[in-house]
Formats: sequence, C-alpha cells, structure tokens
Amino acid sequence: MPTYYPSVQVKSNIDYNKLKYEMYIFNPITNHKIYVKIENEKKPYSLNKNYQTPSFQISVKNIDVVKDYVIIFKLYYVDKNQKNILVINDYLLSDGLDFFNVNGKRSRDVVKYLTTENELKVIKSSQNNDVELIIKNSRVFIDTKNPPFTPNDPFSVERMQASLKSRLIEPNPDQASSMLCGPAAFFFCLLNSNRSKYLKCAKELWEVGYTEINDLKIDVRKSPARFPKNYTDVNNMPKVPPIDWVTLASLRDSENFILDYDSPDKESSAVTPPHELKAWFVKAGFKFIKQIGGIDKVGLTRDEIFELNQYAGPNHYIVCLVSSRVLVGSDSPLLKNHWIVWTDKLRGKYDNMEITKDGARNPTVSLRLFSWGRNALQVKPTYSLESFRFTHYVAYIFSRNL
Repeated sequence: MPTYYPSVQVKSNIDYNKLKYEMYIFNPITNHKIYVKIENEKKPYSLNKNYQTPSFQISVKNIDVVKDYVIIFKLYYVDKNQKNILVINDYLLSDGLDFFNVNGKRSRDVVKYLTTENELKVIKSSQNNDVELIIKNSRVFIDTKNPPFTPNDPFSVERMQASLKSRLIEPNPDQASSMLCGPAAFFFCLLNSNRSKYLKCAKELWEVGYTEINDLKIDVRKSPARFPKNYTDVNNMPKVPPIDWVTLASLRDSENFILDYDSPDKESSAVTPPHELKAWFVKAGFKFIKQIGGIDKVGLTRDEIFELNQYAGPNHYIVCLVSSRVLVGSDSPLLKNHWIVWTDKLRGKYDNMEITKDGARNPTVSLRLFSWGRNALQVKPTYSLESFRFTHYVAYIFSRNL
C-alpha cells in the first residue's frame, strides 16, 4: 500500500503560537476525505516553531486514484480570549498528495498570511497563489440520482472546486470508461497549453452551460448532458470524473446534431470523427501544421512514422487516430477506435534512442503518450516498429502555443 507524507508550510508575520490549522485530503471524484489527526490534541492544531505542520502519514489502497487527491488547509488566528478565528478557509494546495511520496518533502506551495494583529485579514475563498479558483453557487449540471444538497451530489461546489484544482495539479483529463477519447485529447492539449483558458471553460460550463474558446463555441444550455443518465454506479461513484463530464461531455454533445450524448454508457454519440476533432483545435486557436495519413489508411508507412517523429517533442502536439490494440491492457481488434496524443518521440525500447530512418530495421519501440487519463509509456512492450505503424491511421500536428 503506497504511503505519502503531506505537510504544509505557512509564511506569516504573526507569531506562530497564535496560529493554528486543520487540514484534510480530499478526492473529489470518490468524495473521500481523510482528516489528519494528532494524538492527544484537539483541533485546530498548533503549528511547529518553523511555521510548518508535521508530515502526516497517509496510506492509499489504490495507487491509480492518488493523483486525484488534493490537500485542503484551514488557518486560524488565536485571539487574546483564546478564541480561534478562521482567517484562511479551504486553501487548496498546488501540490497534490502524490507529490509527498518521501517523508520530509517540503511543499512547493507556501500558504501566505501577512497582516497585522490590529487589522486581521480574513480570507474566505478557495484560492492558490497564482490561479483564481472561485466558482459561483449557480450551476446547470445535475445528477438526478444524487441531486443538489444530497451527500453524494457529484456536481457540488466543493467537489467541482477540488476537481478543478486536481486537474491543474495533474493535467490529464480522464474519460474513464466512456468513449470520450476525442474530447479528452482536445482538453489535454488545451489544459497543458493554456490552463487559464481551460479554467475559464470549465467554470463557465458548470455555471451556465456555455463557453467560448476563441472561435470554438460549446453550448449545452439545452443539452441533456446537463442531466446525465446512469452517471453513477451502484456505489454512487461517478463513471466519469465530474470535472471531465462537464468539459468532455459538453464538447461532445454540443457538436452532436442527431444523437444525444447524455450517459457515459452511450457509445455511438460519443464518437469523434477526424474532421471534427481537427476543427475543434483550429477553432480554439491551435495552429494546424500538417496532416499525415488518412481515415482510409490501413496503417502509416515507415516514412510517415519517421516524419511524425521529427515533429514530436516540446513544440508540437501529435494527435492520432489509432487502434487501441497498441496500448497496454487492451485486447481490442485492429479497429480505428481511439484518439491519443504523442507527448514525446517514438524511441527504441532498449536504448531509449529516437527512432529514425537510419536506425535499426524493425526495433521494439516505446512511446510516452496521453490516453485514458494518463501521460505515460503505454505502448505494449512487445511491439515492433512494424506492428506499431499498422495501429496508426490519421495524425494531426498542431503547434503547442495557444
């Protein structure tokens, strides 16, 4: 069972003896909270002399969900009557739980509270040092099984607020079990190119059901995606993370003219054809560089793979329609059924060298790519260059700048 050691550093001109805190670890997808505790002490707890909390030991059974946990911190001022006055409420740290994988690791995000004791400043909104995360109480997304103000409401302010923070910390939208790979690829690129635009988009969709990303208009004000069917499982767990349903499902259903996309269980209405995905990127402001391959291809040629690899790297997104058969864990037939994003160059598995025309004839390959909520090495470990190229059909190359 993986173990983590979260701690928080406070910077203040108030004496540390007059400051106390509470903190908890929150997964907005599962709605799971872990409250930190100090034996033989009552909440709120005292800061150490160095204005830091202790490192708390937190164990999580499922390592796959660690990336979704955020750390929420409250700071109190102790007045002359020994009354605890809440001065910072629900501060979401920039570092998620998975950052604290080593005991004693210091948070990169410092909770700042600079004021005078005669003029106490009370900070009641959720925020961090560089991105405003406040969302309004108005909303248009409702799970009819778990409506507003019920314990398992997946679209509550608290869960959406923490979900936004989680996506900024770990910028990998997650389609989960749905067929939303096209929107997931788009929002991965948006989030990693311009998180302010992503934040604005997510907030506006949740609050009013309408947003614009340059010329791309997403409008779900009259969409059934706002009231998803069969959205949670028998344990009331969302089948798609709430923040990703709001963004991914909104984009998909906004573009649908005939079929409604109103359930994560639906397949046909979730599919994104190549021309549509390309249009999203162009309308949103990404510069289109080149297309390689086509929907009628039975696979890319070796030379086309080599050309793609020349563009791969920090300056371009390579968005590809592939067969999910290429991915670890997939037993899919050889179908054109999944969108991925290359996030590095195609390399030899054993030497980690870039695959080029002048290299070995048919090396075993590896590739870091975005798919299924992960940006990682995900190509099957036995795949040769020949096997790999027959799983790629259409590739769009875009500039990363937005």
